[in-house]
Amino acid sequence: PAPTPTIYLVSPSDGTLTNNASANFTYYYTNAAVDNCTLNLNGVDNQTMSSPVNNTVLGFSKTLADNDYFWFVGCMATQQEGENNVTTEYFSSTYSLFVDTIAPLISIISPENITYNSSSLNFNATVNDDAGWCGYSLDNSANVTMTADNSTYFSYLYSGISAGSHNITFSCNDTSNNYLQIERLFEIA
Repeated sequence: PAPTPTIYLVSPSDGTLTNNASANFTYYYTNAAVDNCTLNLNGVDNQTMSSPVNNTVLGFSKTLADNDYFWFVGCMATQQEGENNVTTEYFSSTYSLFVDTIAPLISIISPENITYNSSSLNFNATVNDDAGWCGYSLDNSANVTMTADNSTYFSYLYSGISAGSHNITFSCNDTSNNYLQIERLFEIA
């Protein structure tokens, strides 16, 4: 019998989370020649490469919508067995890829756009997506990391705010590293 090809997936790595809609699915195979290899995305054959070269990293380039993807490569080899041609398909393992290109939406809970009579305030913000980080900048100072009360709610207790008008900017990035910021004005009496 002819040797059995082994198919290895190279990239994207299993479990990759990306904010890039362009993906290059790369693979290689060893041990035998095959007639063609096909990229399968979420159970659908997507692109086929004829006469791929053995022991060479090959790829399929795709532009993807935001979604969770499961992908593998299947290769077919036709061999002569007696008077018959027998076609056999070989498969790689299955990897997952998560595409998220949309920045999180930030909602400022506190401070509101009002005048406060206290020099201590809770800064609170929520996001509509799992956030990897949220912070604030008061009056254009350096960002300060907020406490993640959960993956979508962030808080910080600030003491010692001086009287006058203030500008606060909240910045958050989601777990795919999409970034957004939003600002608000408030006053301390």
